[in-house]
Amino acid sequence: SDLFPSHDMSQVEEITGVEGTRFITQTLFEFKVRGMNSSGILEGEFRSTGVVPNFISKAEYFGLENEMRAAIGAKP
Repeated sequence: SDLFPSHDMSQVEEITGVEGTRFITQTLFEFKVRGMNSSGILEGEFRSTGVVPNFISKAEYFGLENEMRAAIGAKP
């Protein structure tokens, strides 16, 4: 069962700041469509944009920097 069955997600973004009333974001993952199944549902996968998130310092603190970089497809 889906957590949000009536919502489609096409990208994952990190909020990096605020300017006035606007959020500043950077895209970390994008959904790449492979096609449509027999039920008419889009199929695909999320792929990293290679952008290193600002929260990488927290992964470094816990000794998980390499794992985080591998997960997002960024170079060490």
